[in-house]
Amino acid sequence: RAVVNVTKDVPFSSIPLHMILTEDVAFQSDIGFVFSKMQDARWPWFLPIAAYIVYEKHQHDSFWAPYLDVLPRSARNVVNFPMEEMVTGLRGTTVLQTLRSYRNNTLDAIKRFHTRLLSSFPLLFQRHRHTLNEFVWASVVVLSRSFALRHSDEGTGEERVVKML
Repeated sequence: RAVVNVTKDVPFSSIPLHMILTEDVAFQSDIGFVFSKMQDARWPWFLPIAAYIVYEKHQHDSFWAPYLDVLPRSARNVVNFPMEEMVTGLRGTTVLQTLRSYRNNTLDAIKRFHTRLLSSFPLLFQRHRHTLNEFVWASVVVLSRSFALRHSDEGTGEERVVKML
């Protein structure tokens, strides 16, 4: 219950745009050229952000360190949820096949992106530091923290998806 009247179309809270970790932030970063060079393939939108998170996680002077430090060390969603638990809970539903397909496609994309990133940019992304498990974790972090918002700075008032917070 609100303690003051909240007026329609009047912002009562905001987050400065420079504090939102987005695809643009990843592409405009010091390693943004990596993601630009990998645009020849059609990757899911979340992978450059996930890769940027993995990279920043290993930078001792990262602007994002306070945020990255409070993220859970393990995160679960349909991408890395134990399949046997999903089967038990969803047996007999049409949802199970949809989730299996989404999970397989997503994990396949993460693996292909990870492999290409490590082989194309071995000085920035090293197999012993930037593991596939880290990429899966970062992908789950991004996918579980994305939301839509009204972006009023552009004056359009149209909905945008913030692909990470």
